[in-house]
Amino acid sequence: MAQSPSDNSSEVLKITLSVDGKAVEETVNIARIVVKKSVNRIPRAVISILDGDMPSQEFKISDTEDFIPGKKIEIGAGYGAQTEVIFSGIITQHSIDIRGENESTLIIECKDEAVKMTVGRKNENYIKQTAGGAAIKDKTVISGIIGDYSGLSVKMAETTAELSGLVQYNATDWDFMVSRAEANAMLVMVSDGVINIEPPDLTKAASLSLVYGDDIFSFNASLDSLNQYKKVTSVGWDLAKHSVVEEPATANQDASSRGSKNGDLAKVVGLDNYRLQSQTPMAQQSLKEWAASEQLKSQLALLTGVVRFQGVASAAVGEMIELTGV
Repeated sequence: MAQSPSDNSSEVLKITLSVDGKAVEETVNIARIVVKKSVNRIPRAVISILDGDMPSQEFKISDTEDFIPGKKIEIGAGYGAQTEVIFSGIITQHSIDIRGENESTLIIECKDEAVKMTVGRKNENYIKQTAGGAAIKDKTVISGIIGDYSGLSVKMAETTAELSGLVQYNATDWDFMVSRAEANAMLVMVSDGVINIEPPDLTKAASLSLVYGDDIFSFNASLDSLNQYKKVTSVGWDLAKHSVVEEPATANQDASSRGSKNGDLAKVVGLDNYRLQSQTPMAQQSLKEWAASEQLKSQLALLTGVVRFQGVASAAVGEMIELTGV
């Protein structure tokens, strides 16, 4: 059964903060913590701490080595004595913000350890070792790249396309990984050093239930028909057959009551077939995944919005949320 934000949240909010495994003293005055996690993005957290005194010209917390860049940090949140980790990563930035006569804040910016993959563009060729050797797969290449970074692990769904080679040209490992995930109709979701790469499961049970009038503080959503495609077709050249190969992907029908009200939104633009043309030869399975990926992006772009409710750790990236009354 889906959880409500109001379940087990009647007690006082509790925040925990630890650096390199050591709990931060309760005398440290934390003014604000913002944690942001998104699909295909590096998780980040910003911690604002009241620090600094103009008359004495001292910044007691900033002057210590507690929050220097490179240290590992963990943020927990919950109610009463129950807390859950909502962010784990490394400190990447340490800054002071002074406003007014005696208003100063120490700002600590943190990012998941996957941020290491975003620094430095690379050129790599991933090819099968021999002419008769086994073809390579995206999962093998991506797992190998992530394995080169300490503090990171990967959970990735199987990829089916068998490739003779892959080229990483002037791209960071992160951008290359995201592009290959997208080519396989998958999303990259990072949490606490674990990189999950998998297709979104839009049929799984909701982990959180929000009811208009009970749980929802604010809500904004929009339905956009502009990028809804009836059919997507990828087109490429088959070297073995010396012929043009086409792979179609059609939109999944929305069987919900909302779907029947929305109607066939692809008719608004009236494009019968959204065509993807490859400039280079591609395996037929790769063309199939490419078309499916573009159709998936179209489906996810249909209904977007923002909902605000009482904080709860189960509102995680990749989970389903049930909205009632809107």
